[in-house]
Amino acid sequence: MLTTWQHDTKVFDEKMGSTKLPQITILKIAATALGETGNNLLAQKLNIDNAISSLLFIGCTVGSSAALATILLVLIGRALAQQRKPTPFPVSAS
Repeated sequence: MLTTWQHDTKVFDEKMGSTKLPQITILKIAATALGETGNNLLAQKLNIDNAISSLLFIGCTVGSSAALATILLVLIGRALAQQRKPTPFPVSAS
């Protein structure tokens, strides 16, 4: 008997009689392959050690994630600011 977790991750193909990989697994494999290839290319082009190249990749990833988070926060803030109705400012007649 399959548990819920096993049932969700294994999709039975009736025609083929085998299991299919979930899409997230394929994305993980592609991201890992691209990351390793990019790391090796960077290490060879700059003539540096793989560990240093990995640190550069991590720095780029963290930096781009922080930039993306900042952009999203600014966009959300602007959207919320546009929804808020300003309070009328009392003007006194002089």
